[in-house]
Amino acid sequence: MAEKKSEWYKSLGREIGKNSGKFVSNKVFGDGHSTPYRVKIQREKSKEQVKIKELEQEAELGRINLEEKKLKQIEKKELEEKNSNKLQDLIDRAVLDGELSSKEKIAIFQVAIELNLSFEEIQTVLQSEIYKINNTKFSDLEEFIDNINYLNVKINILKLKKQETKLAVKVCEREKKALIISLTNPKSKEEFFKFLDFASREIKDKSFSNIIKGNFSNKLSKLWFNKIEEIKSEAILDFEYDSKELVKINRLVDKASDTLGNNVKKSRNITITASISIFLTIIFIIISSVNSVNKSQQEKIVLNNQITSIKQSLKTNSFIDAKNTISKIYENKADSYPNLILILKNKFKNAIESKNNDISTKVESLSESILGDDAMRLKCQFQFIKLNNKLLELEKLLDKRRYTGVKRGLQKLVWQKVFYDDVIGEEYEESICDKFIYSKRSINMQLPQKYRTRIDHPFSIFK
Repeated sequence: MAEKKSEWYKSLGREIGKNSGKFVSNKVFGDGHSTPYRVKIQREKSKEQVKIKELEQEAELGRINLEEKKLKQIEKKELEEKNSNKLQDLIDRAVLDGELSSKEKIAIFQVAIELNLSFEEIQTVLQSEIYKINNTKFSDLEEFIDNINYLNVKINILKLKKQETKLAVKVCEREKKALIISLTNPKSKEEFFKFLDFASREIKDKSFSNIIKGNFSNKLSKLWFNKIEEIKSEAILDFEYDSKELVKINRLVDKASDTLGNNVKKSRNITITASISIFLTIIFIIISSVNSVNKSQQEKIVLNNQITSIKQSLKTNSFIDAKNTISKIYENKADSYPNLILILKNKFKNAIESKNNDISTKVESLSESILGDDAMRLKCQFQFIKLNNKLLELEKLLDKRRYTGVKRGLQKLVWQKVFYDDVIGEEYEESICDKFIYSKRSINMQLPQKYRTRIDHPFSIFK
């Protein structure tokens, strides 16, 4: 029992000494001698610090974005205040003489539209300013004319800004149509002439360029003219006994009628001209395509005759005639002519197989007259025929068991690359070289083990 107690005290002393040592070590040396648990705590602290930094960065970005928004709002407000002051200044100067001219109103409308003020809002302001001075109100006709001018200014501003122009312009034109249709006919003599003068000026003489660009509304012009005709019919009754006034009315109506007629004629002439141009273009395309087909057919006939002529010349060994004809084929363009390559390849093959070196040399010289990739392809074919013919000779030695000669022959037969830096050409050459390597390895495998040689593929180490 006493021994067990002494052991327990000893273990307690060791544990206390160990933990005390760790405590002193951590205080003196820091985390350099800390336990893995303390390392884990340190890592967790560093992760928390990273998260805190990220949150601080996000908060900073949010603060910057908020400040930018505030600055934009301030700038917008300052601009609105500036435009508002400009508008008020324009109105104050315009009403000094107690009247508002059309030019002054148009200038005011331009600033009002920039401030997104509706016609009703700006008209109310103008009406109150005029009323303060001379206790008068705008007549219905004056308000109608102002509304039309406001819409015209708005259309011009939209076209300059190019902001949803087509849709916005259509909306403005619909509003103009509604105003024209709903306008009550003038009653007084002064208003008759005021409307006729304004309406005749609204039917503007459009240039050809405006009509082509689509800046010409024939329907709107006709609507103006119909309103003019309607008011004219009433004016004739009202001014039946005033011939001078009737002459003025007829002059304004005739002016509007002539302008509208000219615009319609211009539009019709442009449509006819465009239709004729399209028709002539189609005919030209058809004729050109027919001529192109005929020309290509003629070229094919000429080419076939030339290749037939080369074939006949090679049969009779007339190499000079064959060379001249080949030069003519490649004279204009270096296209590919597979039939020509096949004819020369077969002629060369027959010469090699019959061991007629003179003919084979002359056929090779013909390849100098060939241009482009055809010349390179022909060199590949000639090389394959030569190497393949030598492999046939090695097969004869193999039958005679002259293994050493066969091995030396295989080592000498090496494919010389023709195409360089040409992916398509190299693929073509590799396909021909594959046949040669296959035949070469086939002979090599028939040799006894000790006579076999290493045969590499010139295009790939994996083949």
